[in-house]
Amino acid sequence: MELENEYLNEKEARIFLKQFTGHNYVFAQGAHRKWGKSEHTPLEEKTPYFQIMPDTVDDGFFNWYVIERSGKQFFELRETCIIHFLNYRIIWLNSKKELK
Repeated sequence: MELENEYLNEKEARIFLKQFTGHNYVFAQGAHRKWGKSEHTPLEEKTPYFQIMPDTVDDGFFNWYVIERSGKQFFELRETCIIHFLNYRIIWLNSKKELK
């Protein structure tokens, strides 16, 4: 895929995620986030915040990711969102290999 500049638009990002995961994902946008689950964590309001979610159903990774990264899934940039998402996907895939 030819990337036009340093930023990914949503279509490019979705193609990129499909290439690496084999599944269709979309970006949810939020107006607020708390980075962490503590009640003392301040509410941030620098919008938009991005979260990756399955378009339909994936291979179980998203359910694990939601539990593993609870409170740490919304990012200021799509690119950062993708990096974290794919990093934890690799961790998840490796943990599945260890169980075999």
